[in-house]
Amino acid sequence: IIPWNYPLYIAIWKIGPALAAGDALVVKPASYTPLTLLKFAELVQEAGVPRGVFNVVTGPGNVVGSELASSKKVDMVALTGDTLTGKKIMRLASSNLKRVSLELGGKAPLVVLNDADTDMVAQGAAGHSCPRSRRFTRCRAGQKRGQPRAVRCLTGSEPVPAFSAGTEPRSAGLDRDMSSNS
Repeated sequence: IIPWNYPLYIAIWKIGPALAAGDALVVKPASYTPLTLLKFAELVQEAGVPRGVFNVVTGPGNVVGSELASSKKVDMVALTGDTLTGKKIMRLASSNLKRVSLELGGKAPLVVLNDADTDMVAQGAAGHSCPRSRRFTRCRAGQKRGQPRAVRCLTGSEPVPAFSAGTEPRSAGLDRDMSSNS
């Protein structure tokens, strides 16, 4: 089950090892970004991979993802997504002791160097992406006093700097909808 923000990149991490091991697989892209993997499926077919070895199913995560996680016909589920979706997948997969691989985002620290562009750090830290950091570390060499700007922005004590045109993240409400549709 692949997230919306890196539809091919993360899928390749899952697809390559499965095909190399000789496994058949079903890939479920996020509802908002199915076209990348549908096109990739065409290329896999053209490359000569037999029908039924690589499959893409689309649809809402609460329907298709739930069926994949609970189906006795599926031996393993791998999810890259948010913690709430991961908990749901784990709960559904436990009904038949299915193997589960969960890569849940937001746990990595963000190291802020003293010469960092603070606007860029704040934008990245406040972004809508699975690598979004919740922990911050400031480099100690020549450390300036106070919190990194990213921390001030995330805690609401300072507004997040404007994004460049065309790079605005989706609204928090849509982001929440995406996680349920992973």
